Amino acid sequence: MKNTKLGTIFIGSIFVLSGVGVSYAAWFDTLNIYGIVNTGSVSWEVVDYYGTWIYKNLETEECIESENPINNQDMLLVAYAEAISGDMDFDVKVIFDNLFPCIWFKAGISIRYTGSIPGKISSINYIYNSESNWIDALVSNNDFYIHIKDSSDNIVDLGYQLHKNDEIFIEFCLHIPQQQELMNLSGSFTATFEIMQWNEFEGSDDENNVEPFDISNYIIYQTSSDLSYTIQEGIAVNPGGYVIIARDSNKEDFESFWGIILPTNVVFINGDNNFPSINGDETFELQDSNSIVVDGPTGQPMISYNTPHVQKKLGADLIENLLQDNIDVSL
Repeated sequence: MKNTKLGTIFIGSIFVLSGVGVSYAAWFDTLNIYGIVNTGSVSWEVVDYYGTWIYKNLETEECIESENPINNQDMLLVAYAEAISGDMDFDVKVIFDNLFPCIWFKAGISIRYTGSIPGKISSINYIYNSESNWIDALVSNNDFYIHIKDSSDNIVDLGYQLHKNDEIFIEFCLHIPQQQELMNLSGSFTATFEIMQWNEFEGSDDENNVEPFDISNYIIYQTSSDLSYTIQEGIAVNPGGYVIIARDSNKEDFESFWGIILPTNVVFINGDNNFPSINGDETFELQDSNSIVVDGPTGQPMISYNTPHVQKKLGADLIENLLQDNIDVSL
């Protein structure tokens, strides 16, 4: 009897050990996968600079207009427009010197698109210093403008698509009207030229549609101080543009108070003495002409500053920074 019991226990032990062995002795092999991730780029390079040089022929007293500098002792350089390489603060410097009426001065650059993914021309913006409002008047009268040409010398618009090694020309064109008050003036401006990836063009889902966007009868609702403002008929915003609504102020007084010159892509609206009315904690919501919400409410309530010099310092810095950073702003 004892031998039988021992045999049973022994055999049971073998089964247990065999079960343990199966669980720890599985066959396996491993496939290692190594991934590589590369991102694309949107980039360009300047390949050439050009300008306009005006000379007086000392022998014939003839006015000579040239696309290149002339090295001749009989030619007196009178005025010129020239694009040159910039320094560490900016990429290109454009100089218009000693200008006078009746001649279109042109200066520009040719650029080659070097991005690995297609790009689109997204925006061109001007910003002037506070002493150069006379330049802003030239822009308003179309006496100063920028246009873009393709390699076939055809003018192209915002939204024009670029592929690697495509070349385009950015040209500044300036004409001085025959106005006595424009003599002996100086000023400065900056201009930004932006290219973004082809499927993120800010003005349109259709690459050929770069028309101004009509915001007639759009409604802005203001909370806390409960108000609404309906934008009048005929108001449109260009791609990359901005809208500023100021209460009871025209554009000239607005610029004078804040010490800035608004660029030409800003639509200024006088809200009369009704809108906006910011006392603190206001948020805003934008609805289209069919009362469909298209933006908002704003996530950050507005803050009111009641001390005039604090308002002016913060407001001027805010407006200038927002416009330079291509951020929509409504005040």
